[in-house]
Parts: sequence; structure tokens; C-alpha cells
Amino acid sequence: MSILSWNCQGFGNQRAVDVLSHLMKETTPKILFLIETKQSVDEMRQIQSDLPYRCMLVVSSVRRSDGLALLWKEEVDLHIQTYSPHHIDALIHNGNDPTWRLTRFYGWPEEQNKHESWRLLKHLYSRLPDPWLCCGDFNEILHLGEKQGSRLKSLQPMQEFQSTLLCCGLVDLGFQGNQYNWNNGCPRDAFMQERLDTACASAEWRELFPHVKVSHLQASYSDHIPILINITGLDQRGRRKKIPRRFEEKWASHAECENVIRQA
Repeated sequence: MSILSWNCQGFGNQRAVDVLSHLMKETTPKILFLIETKQSVDEMRQIQSDLPYRCMLVVSSVRRSDGLALLWKEEVDLHIQTYSPHHIDALIHNGNDPTWRLTRFYGWPEEQNKHESWRLLKHLYSRLPDPWLCCGDFNEILHLGEKQGSRLKSLQPMQEFQSTLLCCGLVDLGFQGNQYNWNNGCPRDAFMQERLDTACASAEWRELFPHVKVSHLQASYSDHIPILINITGLDQRGRRKKIPRRFEEKWASHAECENVIRQA
């Protein structure tokens, strides 16, 4: 299973829709999370009609600001639990395998409201005990290495983010690709880039999916780049196939056979 998360900065023109369609063909995710759609429910239904998803939850934008959408394929047994303008929380069932939790998060971008992000995340943590994957645009960095350009950042907001993840039992899953996934689009000395989009998970979730891979992709639209989360299925994860060990009689005829056995 793969999950694509993207702060698309709105679908106000056809180019944005075209870029999204191209991403779908390249990555074929089973779950798609879109942040800052800047679209109403009806407008998102029109976009959905051109995508390979029949299931969707939309948190409508307010005055062309913000807006979330979660789309998934019918074969994914996904059940919405709660949602708000800043999150969508769901449970995913895997037949006889453990149920796990998927939360898509959109943190407050304003510095004076960052505490609301961490309050919401702690509240979500308190609701359900299932193995937990939480990803999206947190609008904050974990350390100074996730920022380049502009003036130095205060340590306190980063420490509050770190403290919240620790309180919630969430650990950054890391990434492959470009170090940063957002830039301010300003020229020269005013240019700044940061890693604002992050995938985190609980220890229980990482035990279920130890081979998860997070990739920073590229897109020619939006100041954020998409992140793709590839999750190895439980059947492939840790259930080692029982490989029969047999001794082939013809091996004994090989000149080095006895030496190999002695060395082993």
C-alpha cells in the first residue's frame, strides 16, 4: 500500500489538476491526502471524477482558504473516526491482521497558533490506542537542520514540536530525496526552504511495518512537494517463508565441498 500526501496550495486552475493527475499515474497510491485544496465539497467531487478514487471525505475550505480531502480506493477498508479543518483521523482494517490508525494532519501556520496544533495532536493521541501513523503538513520543523536560508529560528517552537511527538509516542520516519519539502519562492537572499511535511509513527506501528519508506517527490506546482509513504504489506513484512533445506547429493562430488563444510 502507498499513501500520497500533498499540500497542493489549491486547485484554482487546470494546471494544478493536471499535475495531480500526473502524480497519480506515476505513484498509483491507494490513499491520497490533499491539504489546502481551497475547494468546496462540490468542487472536489468534480476533481474526484477524474481520479481513480470512489471514496472521499472533504473538509470544505472557508472563503477559499485551507480545505482538506482524503480519497481512497474501494479495496482499502478505511473508516473515518473524526475530522476538523486541521485533521482527518481514520482506522484501517486488514482482515485478520491488526487494525491500525491513520491520521492526516495540518498544523496551524501562524506562530501564535502553533500551540493549537500540539493541543490537537495530544487530544488525538488520547482517543485511540491502535498502532498509529500520523503524517501531513505540521508547519513546523524538528531541528535547525531542517531549515535553510533567512534568519535563525527560535529553538522554543521546535522544542515544543519535539516534546509533543515524544508525549504522543511518535517518531519521525525519515525520508529519501530532497532534504526540504517547502520553499517560500523568494529570490536570492530572501529564499528559504524547510521540511514542514513529515511522517511519524508509533513504535507499535513501526513493528507492524518495519520496511516503510518515505520519499520526497517533485511537482511543478505548489510551494510544497508531495511525500509518498510506501508501506510493505503485513504478509510481506515479517513472515519469513519456510525455505526447505535439502542436501543435494551431487554437491559431494565437487572438489571444494569438504572444505566449505569444514569452514561453515
